[in-house]
Amino acid sequence: MGQLIKLRDYISRYEIDPYHYTGQYIRLKKHQWERINKAWEERQFDPYLVPFPAEPDHGEEKASFWEKWPFRKQREHEEPVSESSSFAAEEDPDMLFSHVPASNNDLKHEFLDKIYRFQLKWASSTIREQSDFDRRYFYDETLQFFLKRLPDHNLYMHNAVLEVKNAAVEIGPVLITPAGIQCISWITGKKEDILVGSGERFWTIKSGKYTKKTLNPLLDLHRTTTIISRIIKSRGIDFPVMKRLIFEHGYADFQTPPYEVEVTDKRCFDEWFSKMRNLSSPIKHDQLRAVKAILDCTLTRSRIRSDWEEKGN
Repeated sequence: MGQLIKLRDYISRYEIDPYHYTGQYIRLKKHQWERINKAWEERQFDPYLVPFPAEPDHGEEKASFWEKWPFRKQREHEEPVSESSSFAAEEDPDMLFSHVPASNNDLKHEFLDKIYRFQLKWASSTIREQSDFDRRYFYDETLQFFLKRLPDHNLYMHNAVLEVKNAAVEIGPVLITPAGIQCISWITGKKEDILVGSGERFWTIKSGKYTKKTLNPLLDLHRTTTIISRIIKSRGIDFPVMKRLIFEHGYADFQTPPYEVEVTDKRCFDEWFSKMRNLSSPIKHDQLRAVKAILDCTLTRSRIRSDWEEKGN
């Protein structure tokens, strides 16, 4: 899975230390998958199932809500959980299932769903702070594509807000790979749609008998690329930055191909995607330097978590 290093103006763990968290994420995901896959294969999956409250016997005093749910409330004879333990738990994904997956493929899909939600948590909170999270990102198809379908060494920024000349500027999708940075314009559309591009402010999407206008996506793409390139160069980092227009399900039609823009439509999407999936490379030092430089220029809105304030920190 790709790593979500920045989402809008939310606080992200990667802002604290991208060198640490990129490696920790890969180790954590690998460890969790090995444990859960082994449990499934050996038919010892019960520890990963959500515990349901047991009905009390008629002769017993009815248990309280908290007592019926293990781990929710400490028993009197238990030692209190230390802060370091509770903080460590914050770093782990939720791996409880409501049922035993029917196949290993089902297990993989449900595991990816849980890691996806875990990434949204890392991209909107730290142990000490959190941002107000928009739940629509649970279902964002573009975000899910870059996180669920690409390898771990791809570091992704979604709708990030940067500070440019004392102004807040939201940029488009940015994918930071070991080979370079791809500034992306992702255009949604139906199968067999035709995107007619030009040098005008508005383009046309032909869908069957219908035609609609859409704002020229290259305007935002050029702006994103310019901002990212300036940040990289200002830090003395020699790392490629390119523009990519993606129209997964339809065809992009140009009288004159756009300058210095890689166009990925239905005719070549599978080839591009296969190349991205099959690239075997560790995360590179210059890649992380580029990530650090960009994150240093992002804006963040967050507040102290209520549970942290209660601890008096």
